[in-house]
Amino acid sequence: LKGWVLKDASNHRYTFKNIKIGAGKTLKVRTGKGSDTASNTFQNRAAYVWNNTSDTATLLKASGGKADSCSWTTRDPSDTYC
Repeated sequence: LKGWVLKDASNHRYTFKNIKIGAGKTLKVRTGKGSDTASNTFQNRAAYVWNNTSDTATLLKASGGKADSCSWTTRDPSDTYC
């Protein structure tokens, strides 16, 4: 994922470091501070960026093209994770 970008609707951006995710594995992107592991990476921000009421997470390839996006609202309790 090196150079890929995760951004929210307000254009807060996190650029991935040299991270690899194995087939069938997941990676949680944490907003706060911490040490990266195989299953968690941290943006090391002092304040959270994701809105609880609604937001959109967009994943951009290193080339700038859109890879995926996910939106949620508090009206749909099944939207727990993107």
